[in-house]
Amino acid sequence: MYVRMNMLAGDPARLDEAARYLEGTVRPQVEAQPGNRGLAFLTNAGLGLCIVASYWDSIDAMTGSEQVVQVARKETTELMKGTVTVEQYEVPVFVRRSRPSAGAGVRMVRIECSPPGVDALIDEFRNTGVPGLMEMQGLCSGQLMVDRTTGRCMVVTAWEDADAMAASRAEGARRRANLADVTHSQIRSVEEYRLEFSSVREGDTRSLIERNI
Repeated sequence: MYVRMNMLAGDPARLDEAARYLEGTVRPQVEAQPGNRGLAFLTNAGLGLCIVASYWDSIDAMTGSEQVVQVARKETTELMKGTVTVEQYEVPVFVRRSRPSAGAGVRMVRIECSPPGVDALIDEFRNTGVPGLMEMQGLCSGQLMVDRTTGRCMVVTAWEDADAMAASRAEGARRRANLADVTHSQIRSVEEYRLEFSSVREGDTRSLIERNI
């Protein structure tokens, strides 16, 4: 499974309008594309930040959708009077205990390692990180995103609500430090968002998917 992350910064007062446009207009267009596995829309209202993540079965499906997505990206950026950056990742690990609903808390941890070290990071997250996450109260889902060319990676976790996410901060920090130490990687940033909507479906057999954990 693959993901295209559109990260927008704009006018906080326009986030609600952008959310309506994305769910009512953009979502049906993107989900109609071959190989699409749904969208997620995250916001940080105080800072006027939002992330639109579209998930795909394959790199070819993601690449083939670019023309349609590009139009929606331009219109959303203009609507928010902001700027946008785009990143693309492979999603080798995706686990879900329950489907997060609107209002869920989402934490994004940016990690950087050497490109040859990406496989070791994947193995460590799969073998140690996932079992540890599953012990944490309030977790809905977790995923690891990687860019094998640059070594830039992200761990994205969704929590039942903002309170559950806040309660996980101390334990999450400890686990991040352990992951970085074992894999010789660096934690670049920790970001928190509110989930506005998600239609993301489980990935195909090339991802590690655990249902109803």
